[in-house]
Amino acid sequence: HNNNHNNKFHHHRNFTDQLSHEYDLIIVGLGIWEVVRRGDCQGRGGSTTTTTTQHERVVRALESMQRLASQSTLKILWKTMASPMSHRMAAKRGNASWYQAETINGWIRDWFQQQQQQRQRQRQNSTKTTTTTTTTTNLYLLDWGRQVLPRSVGTLDATLEGDMFPHWGVEARLLLTQMVTHAIQLLF
Repeated sequence: HNNNHNNKFHHHRNFTDQLSHEYDLIIVGLGIWEVVRRGDCQGRGGSTTTTTTQHERVVRALESMQRLASQSTLKILWKTMASPMSHRMAAKRGNASWYQAETINGWIRDWFQQQQQQRQRQRQNSTKTTTTTTTTTNLYLLDWGRQVLPRSVGTLDATLEGDMFPHWGVEARLLLTQMVTHAIQLLF
């Protein structure tokens, strides 16, 4: 058992080393299909048996990305998802998919805010002592979901739509490209 654990750790270490040597930036986030068709995303055979909640899985994913980002110069952008909206759904903001996507995005925003507050407390404490132990991170929030939402609700002509529900159209994808480009300018 211990040898198997060491092999997994060694494989994980090689993977993270390769990521940090091959890439300067990666963009990660949960897919909208996790909300719209959760059963498809829960493993083989549609198994829904799990010992963790969706909130715990989101936090674990964020923590994993934070560890990866803190161990190298690799920069990671965590992209929030855009709520599954269409002009037909805009009037029904209380639908389950919209609510679930906004709940998940809220968990992500809260997690980033807690991390920021923790770093601020560390900086304040480090100015009171002679040792500096401030944690830095290369993990950043790219809140695409918050930027798309106000643009996706309105008249039929003003609504961003894609080729199929819940895919987003060219306008939303260009907005994401603009946001990533801006983040790259700030980070590099």
